[in-house]
Amino acid sequence: MDVALDHEVAGIAAQCGGGCTCSTCHCYVAEAWRQRIEPPAAEELEILAYVPDRKPGSRLSCQIFLDDDLDGLVVHVPPPEAPPARPLNSPGSP
Repeated sequence: MDVALDHEVAGIAAQCGGGCTCSTCHCYVAEAWRQRIEPPAAEELEILAYVPDRKPGSRLSCQIFLDDDLDGLVVHVPPPEAPPARPLNSPGSP
C-alpha cells in the first residue's frame, strides 16, 4: 500500500493508513503470485467480506508486506465503483 501511495496509484486511497479497518486499498494479486504471499489474516478476511467485486486474489494491499522475494509482484486495482443511480423523479434527473 505504501508503494502504491508513494507512486500515486489511482484507486488506492488507503483511508485507514494501513490499519486494516477499511477496503480502500483493495487490489487483486495476480494468480502467479498468490501462493508467494502470506495468506490473509482473519481481520483482513472480515473486511474483504464486504468488498464489492471480490474475486480470487482479492487482498488489502496494506496487508501485503514486501520483501526481496516479492520483487516484481503484480497486482491490479479494481475499476472505480459506479455512483449509485438516482430515482427518475429526483432533482437533477433529466
